Amino acid sequence: MKIPKQIMSKQIRLKCLDCSGDENNEVKFCPVVDCSLWYFRFGTYPGTYIKSHGKESKNLFEKDAFGEAGIFSHKKSVSELREECLGLSFARE
Repeated sequence: MKIPKQIMSKQIRLKCLDCSGDENNEVKFCPVVDCSLWYFRFGTYPGTYIKSHGKESKNLFEKDAFGEAGIFSHKKSVSELREECLGLSFARE
């Protein structure tokens, strides 16, 4: 019996949510780029996700963006990530 691709991709999404404690943002910015399911963590193929969410979302599939120096580095503070993603700077008190 052949399993449809859509069912498989949704199961991958559920596994990623389970791994991240059911947090959508944890799945979106998952730093475990060596995981074989990483490219499919949104429950769809990367090309399909980029088509439906715009070309700006392409960097969510670039493993270098999640490294120590990448824009989604887990070592950066929320303020630093916000500045880089939105191009805004916030006054520090």
